[in-house]
Amino acid sequence: KRLEAEKQFEMLAPKADQYDYFISCEDGVTPSGAMKVLGRSPNLALAFLRKAGVFFPRSDNNNTPKQGHIDSGYFYVKTGAANGCTYSRTMVTPRGMEFLKRVFTKYNNEFTRFCALSIERRATFKLLTGWTGWWTT
Repeated sequence: KRLEAEKQFEMLAPKADQYDYFISCEDGVTPSGAMKVLGRSPNLALAFLRKAGVFFPRSDNNNTPKQGHIDSGYFYVKTGAANGCTYSRTMVTPRGMEFLKRVFTKYNNEFTRFCALSIERRATFKLLTGWTGWWTT
């Protein structure tokens, strides 16, 4: 039993280190980085979150969060200028990381169903469960 526990600890230690690093980051990380910490495919997970209404659905795959999620402290938008151009970047806060963890735990079946669809069918994907106000739980 002890050997099994040690093996499992060795296997999970890198993930725990990544998660601890993320939680300690005061500035947060990008949504793609957050998906990697959660062990999800960034492209699929972010497309799912756009369908779920966390981010605005845009054809350019821009992950701009809706204002309610910014007000809740899950995300913030960082803006700046570089080489004469302005930019904006969505960042996930530690509180947002907990939110995303809850979303993917609670709606894992929906996410699995979404991932199994072809690209064409994902465009018409409809969420089966009641999603009104789910981000406030």
